[in-house]
Amino acid sequence: MPELHELSLKIADVTFCVTSPDQSVKLKLDETALPFLCRDVRPDVHIAARWHDLSNGVIAGRTIFDPGPSWKLYEQEDAYLFAFYSATSGRLPYKTARMRRDFSEGEVLLHRPFFNPDEALFPLDYPLDELLFVRLLSLGRGVHLHACGMIDAQGNGHLFVGQSGAGKSTIARLLTRLPGCTILSDDRIAVRVTDGEPRIFGTPWHGEAEFSSPHSAPLRTILLLAKSPDNKLIPLSETAVVGRLLACSFTPFFDREGLDFTLSFLDDMRRTVGSYELRFRPDIGVLDLIEQLTRDA
Repeated sequence: MPELHELSLKIADVTFCVTSPDQSVKLKLDETALPFLCRDVRPDVHIAARWHDLSNGVIAGRTIFDPGPSWKLYEQEDAYLFAFYSATSGRLPYKTARMRRDFSEGEVLLHRPFFNPDEALFPLDYPLDELLFVRLLSLGRGVHLHACGMIDAQGNGHLFVGQSGAGKSTIARLLTRLPGCTILSDDRIAVRVTDGEPRIFGTPWHGEAEFSSPHSAPLRTILLLAKSPDNKLIPLSETAVVGRLLACSFTPFFDREGLDFTLSFLDDMRRTVGSYELRFRPDIGVLDLIEQLTRDA
C-alpha cells in the first residue's frame, strides 16, 4: 500500500482533512473508519500532523477541563490545546492538538519517542477524533449521542438511546433480524437538521457489536432504552425527554454557548419527533413492538 501523507474523512457531513506537511508522518485510517474516507471535498477542519519534542512537559495556557488521566484541555489566547497522556508516557504528553477557536484549523504534535516513526498512524486517534467532532457539532451543527441507530426497510431512522449497559449493542444485534434493516452504529449516533428535519448519521465509533456505517436517514422515533422482564413501549411526555437525552449526550462542558446550543437542539428534537421508553428483555420478542412502531412511523 502506498504511503499516505493526506487523507480526509466525512462523518455526518463534517469533513476532516489531515495532512503531513513535511511527509515525515505516515498516515492511515483504522478499518472501521475506512467507509468514512472521502476525496475531493472541501474540509470543515484542516489539521497538520508533525513530529515534535514534548519532553519538557510544559503546557502553556489555563486548564479549563480535566476529565481524568488520559487528556486535559487548556485555553490559550487564540486557541484551545488538548494534551494526551498514557501510562507509558507518564506526566509527559505523547501528543498535543492545538486548535483555532472556531476549530477550523489545527496542528497535532506527536512526541516521536512514543511512536514508531516507520509505522503509519492516525494523528486524530481516539479520543481526539471524537472530541473534535463533538465540539464541531456544538458550533451550531447538531448533537452526538450514546445511541444505536437503525434505518428501517422504508428508509426511516430510529434512535435507541441509552448510557453504557443500557442494551444498545444487544438491540443492534436483534434489529439485524428485521428485513431491510441497516444499523448505523451500536453506540454513537450524530443527529443534525437537514432541509428542516432531524436526520441521524452513523459514526465510526461502535460498541461491542461493532456496527458502523456512514449512511443516514430522517429521524422518525426516539426510543429510550430500559431493561425489563417484559417488553413495553411507553409514550413519554416532552418534559421527560430532554433530560434523559442530555444525560446520553456528548457535550462540550467547557463552553457555555456549545452547551446552550445542545440543550436547544435536544428541545427541538423532542418537539418534532415521537419519543418512547422501550422496556425490553434481550430476546426476539421485542422485535414485534419495534416492527409495529416502524410501520406506523
